[in-house]
Amino acid sequence: MELTTRSETENTQDKVVENHNLSTHSKLEKQELGNKRQSAPSNVDELEKDSEIAFKKTIEETLERLRKLPTTASEIEIPKVKRGVTDIYKKLCKALKVPINSTFLDNTERDAMDFSYQCIGSVGIIAVTKSLILCQTVKDLNLSYNKLGAQSLPAITSLLNQNENILRLSLKGNEIGRNSSHWLIELISTCHCVEFLDLSENDLGDVEFTEIATTLMKVDRIKELILSKNSASAACGLVFGTSINKCSALERLDLSSNFLEEGAAGLFGTFKLSNLKYLNFSDNGINDEAMSDLAKGLRGNKSIQELDLSNNFISNKGIIEFAPALKKNSTLEILRLTNNPFHGIATNVLLRSTGENLKLLDISGIQVNLEFLKTWHKFKKSGRAIKVLFGSVIRHDMLPRDFIQFQDKPIDASNALHFAQQFADEKGISLKHVFNDINADFIKQKATEAPSAEEVVVEDKVRLMTTDEFAKSLMSSELAVPKSMANEIAKALCVDGMVNMWEICSKIKWRPDDLAAKVKSMKKEPPPDKSKDKDKKKKKKK
Repeated sequence: MELTTRSETENTQDKVVENHNLSTHSKLEKQELGNKRQSAPSNVDELEKDSEIAFKKTIEETLERLRKLPTTASEIEIPKVKRGVTDIYKKLCKALKVPINSTFLDNTERDAMDFSYQCIGSVGIIAVTKSLILCQTVKDLNLSYNKLGAQSLPAITSLLNQNENILRLSLKGNEIGRNSSHWLIELISTCHCVEFLDLSENDLGDVEFTEIATTLMKVDRIKELILSKNSASAACGLVFGTSINKCSALERLDLSSNFLEEGAAGLFGTFKLSNLKYLNFSDNGINDEAMSDLAKGLRGNKSIQELDLSNNFISNKGIIEFAPALKKNSTLEILRLTNNPFHGIATNVLLRSTGENLKLLDISGIQVNLEFLKTWHKFKKSGRAIKVLFGSVIRHDMLPRDFIQFQDKPIDASNALHFAQQFADEKGISLKHVFNDINADFIKQKATEAPSAEEVVVEDKVRLMTTDEFAKSLMSSELAVPKSMANEIAKALCVDGMVNMWEICSKIKWRPDDLAAKVKSMKKEPPPDKSKDKDKKKKKKK
C-alpha cells in the first residue's frame, strides 16, 4: 500500500511540474505578441511618412513641367483625334443617306482604286471625294460608268484641289453631256498633277471640245487625253486643232469615233507644231480633202510615232497625196489605215513611199495587187525590218498555227500550195473551193467528150490533169494567177507530168473562214412536190 501511494504522489508531482512549465511558456508567448503589437504602430507611421514624401516629389515634378509649358494659348498645340478614311466615309454615307459601298472600303489603301460600274451617283460621289481627301495613297482613280453627270464635277474638282497625289483620272461613260463646259473648265484647271484624263463616251459637243483644248493649253500638264466616242463635229476642228497642238506636254490623243470629218484639216494644218507621239483619228469620216493638210503637217512634225486613220473614207486620191510625206518624216513607226476604200495601185504607192523608220504598216481589209506583193518581196530581200498586214482581217487573225506565209523561195512541191493560198487571200476567197470547182469542171468536160480506147482501159487517168490543163485552169479561175507563176505551180504539183486534183484537194485544210463560206454556199433544196409525182404515176399507168 505504501508503494502505490508513493508512485501516485510522484505522478501527481510530475504533472504539476509539466503544467507549470506550460503555463510559463504560454506567458512568454503572450509577452512576445504584446511586444510585437506595441512595435507595429511605429512601422505604419514610417510607411505613411514615405508615401507623403513620394507624393510631394510628384507634385514638385508636375509643377516644374507646368512652369515649362508655353504661357500663351497660341503656343499650346492640342493633338487632334485621327480618324480613318473608312470611318469618315461611313459617317458621310449615313449623313447623306447613301448606301455604303463595300468596294470602296476594300480599296482605300491601294494605289489604283477601281470604282467602275458601282452606280455611285451624283450624291454618293460626295462621300467618296470627301473621304479621299485624306487618302494620300491613291494615284490612279477610276470612276467610269457611275452615272455621275455634270453635277458631280465640282466634288471631283475639290478633291483634285486638296489631294495632289492623283495622277490618273477616268470619268468614262458618266453622262456628263453638253452644257457642262464651265464645270469642265474648273476641273481641268485643277489638274496640276493629273497626267492621264479619260472623258470618253460622255456626249461632249463642239463647245466642250474647244473649252477643253483652250484650258488644257493653259495648264499644259496632262500627257494623255482620251475624248473618243463623243459628239464633236467639223465646226470645232480648227479651234480645237490649233489649241491642242500648242499643248507641249500632251503626248497621246485619242479622238476616235467622233464626227470631225473635214474638220480634221484644222488639226492637221498645225500638226507640225505638235509634240504628240500617238494620234488616233479612226472612225471620224475623214475624206481625201484632209489628206493634203495631213501631208503638210506630217512633213514638219518631229515627234509622231503612231498614227491611226482606220475606218474612214480615204480613197486612192487621198493616199497618193499623203504617201510622199512618209518619206520626209523620220519618226513615224506605226501607221494604220485599215478598212478604207483605197486599193490596188494606191497600196503599192503607199508601200514604196514608206521610210526606213516605219516598222508596221497595217492595211488589213484592203485588197492589194501583184505589184504590191513584188515590192513587199523586194523589201524582205533587202533586209528591211517592216511588218505589213494586208488582205482580210479574218484570214490574218484566224490562220492556223501550221500556216507558212509567202516565202521568197523558188516554187516547188513543198510551198506551191502556199503560193496559191496567197492569191486566194488577196482575192478574199477560199482556195479549197476554187480547187474543187476546177476539178469538177474538168470531170464534166471529160464526161462530155467521147472516150477513146485508151481511156476506157485506164479509167483512173480521167481524174488526172496535165500541167498545161491545170495551169490554164489557174489562169481562168477566180485566182487569176499569172501565166508564168501558174506554169511553175502546175509543174511543182505534178507527178510524172500529171496533176492529181483529188490528192491535192485532200491536202488543203479547212480554215475558219472557209467553213463560214461553205455554210453560206449551201442552199436548201425545196421539198419535192407530191402532186406532180402523183400526176406522173397516173400518166405512166395510162
